Amino acid sequence: MAFARLLLAHIHHLDIEDGVGVQAGAQVAVDELQLSGGQPAGEHAAGNAEARLPRSCAAAPACFVAGGDGRREVSGMKAYLVRRFLLMAPTLFGISLVCFLLTQFVPGGPVEQMISRIQHASGDKGRDASKVITPEEVENIKRYYGFDQPVHVRYLRWMGNVLRLDFGRSYTYGEPAWDVIKSKFPISLFFGLTSFILSYSVCIPLGLWKALKHRSGFDTGSSIVIFAGYVIPGFALGVLLLTFLGGGGYLDWFPLSGIVSDDWESFSFFGKVKDFLWHMTLPLICYMASEFAFLTLLMKNALLEEMSK
Repeated sequence: MAFARLLLAHIHHLDIEDGVGVQAGAQVAVDELQLSGGQPAGEHAAGNAEARLPRSCAAAPACFVAGGDGRREVSGMKAYLVRRFLLMAPTLFGISLVCFLLTQFVPGGPVEQMISRIQHASGDKGRDASKVITPEEVENIKRYYGFDQPVHVRYLRWMGNVLRLDFGRSYTYGEPAWDVIKSKFPISLFFGLTSFILSYSVCIPLGLWKALKHRSGFDTGSSIVIFAGYVIPGFALGVLLLTFLGGGGYLDWFPLSGIVSDDWESFSFFGKVKDFLWHMTLPLICYMASEFAFLTLLMKNALLEEMSK
């Protein structure tokens, strides 16, 4: 009995961090109690031995399985999350710095655009800018856009405006940038949602059918079509579609430009929807052509891999 109590006291101080099993120690204590004859054998003895264990272990069975490896994994995950969180600040700083430098130092910036507009308006297009605009006027244009300030001052001022959601004025449209974003957002949302729905609703069944008809005529023909759409740039595909389907000399099936027709307001609700979709068909094809190949082949290869198991 004294030996069993000493062993249980020793179990209480075992280092769980090093992976020493407390449950194994408890079983040894039970065996010693049985041999000593001080307690009956069987489940009653095991229950008494468990009652002598530390209260924390008796109340929480997890202490029997918690080991150093598990705790080290948790601490490693916490360290990883902390590192990733700390990397967010320099990553955002780097992205903002690259965006700022691109808008400030790439040729064709706001100063050059303003000079070009003045040249065009004065009828002296093609002449040297110094012969149309005086150096003082060029400096005034730079001062208007803030290019007379040092780079770091311009960056800090630009970053402060961005944090306040003040994006300034658009160099191209001459309007507040936020108003331009809001006016273009519905079309961008339409293209994003429509391409997402159509891509998965078409590519998943197509990929499944290509996997079932692997190396057949349908598989080969569809692969040629989707790869052709993948390798052709969107703008080049747009020119081809307008030429052959947009009244560019062949079939006049779709309009050449615009989002809706000029008399769109006079249409009924379903007529407006039909007219809008009619104008969006060719742009959607150009927008989604490259996505079809990736998703279709991804689905096909995944199914072929499962079928080969």
